Amino acid sequence: MHPGILSLKSEMILRQARAGDIAARATLAMFIRLFGRFAGDMALAFRAVGGVYIAGGVASALGPLFDARLFRAAFERHPPYENLLKSIPSALIISPEPGLIGCAVLAKRLL
Repeated sequence: MHPGILSLKSEMILRQARAGDIAARATLAMFIRLFGRFAGDMALAFRAVGGVYIAGGVASALGPLFDARLFRAAFERHPPYENLLKSIPSALIISPEPGLIGCAVLAKRLL
């Protein structure tokens, strides 16, 4: 194991991954797989057939390090529900203020 990897802050892991550090990249890959599994669990629990939208700082901070194929593979890997999960779209929201944009759209519709 990479020396001191367990004591690193997330910002340092991201910095090291961007610099090409193998252990940091493996850490991110594990996080993305776990994130995908969790998102798949939630899609099943809530029957989110309209889609799963990933928002917030964690996924956005990964930027180009967010491996969408790895995420989707983990998202869909829930036997025997793979076909259902394959039909559920997922999207990473990259807007820094999606809530405000949504409120503005709603306000315009109401006015």
